[in-house]
Amino acid sequence: MRDSGRRPGHRIAGALATVVMVVVLGGLLYLRAWPPIVVVMSSSMEPAIDTGSIVLLKHMDGPPKVGDVVTVPVPVEAQADGYPSEVLHRVIEITEDGLVRTQGDNLDKPDPFAVPISAVTERVVTVLPGAGQLVAFLFSPYGLMWMAAGVFLLVVMPFFDGQRELKLAISEYGYHLKSHTQILQSMSIASQELAATTELFRESVATDTRDGSPYEDSSDDIDIPDWVA
Repeated sequence: MRDSGRRPGHRIAGALATVVMVVVLGGLLYLRAWPPIVVVMSSSMEPAIDTGSIVLLKHMDGPPKVGDVVTVPVPVEAQADGYPSEVLHRVIEITEDGLVRTQGDNLDKPDPFAVPISAVTERVVTVLPGAGQLVAFLFSPYGLMWMAAGVFLLVVMPFFDGQRELKLAISEYGYHLKSHTQILQSMSIASQELAATTELFRESVATDTRDGSPYEDSSDDIDIPDWVA
């Protein structure tokens, strides 16, 4: 069987891929937010959150509190004034009738709208400064080529190498099985030939006995020496 010196590398790559998958899955189950990350594209929350940062969001188990940085769905009428469909701002007030008012840290006045407290479900738990540049690179043509090369090296090549090793093992097993089958066939043929030879010998002895040959079993014709007790 061929030397499988590359197997340790494949096992390491497989283990790393498994660890990454477990971490990602565990993170998604903990955060319960989708998408769990957001790239900040404005300076409205500076200096707390700089432009180009990535924020990690988590689904809240209870209502928001004053001071939380949350995602807020913007009403349609405010979108007509130039607001995006969603903003990432800080909670500055929760009214008695259950409305949430927000404001960007870098803005002079609160947002010109308020939303029901039930509409605010996700808050920022982590900020990764400058990570948005990495995301932008990953989704650029060069970044996509880099990720494709990584997938090919860590997933595709080990998969096909594993398939070749499996085929080789099956081929070698088939070869040994064929050899053992040939040995069993040879033993079977030899056994049949031995049985045929034995049968011919028996028939020959029986024929000689019927013809009165010296092989006839008669105790009167046997000369027993005197010294035999």
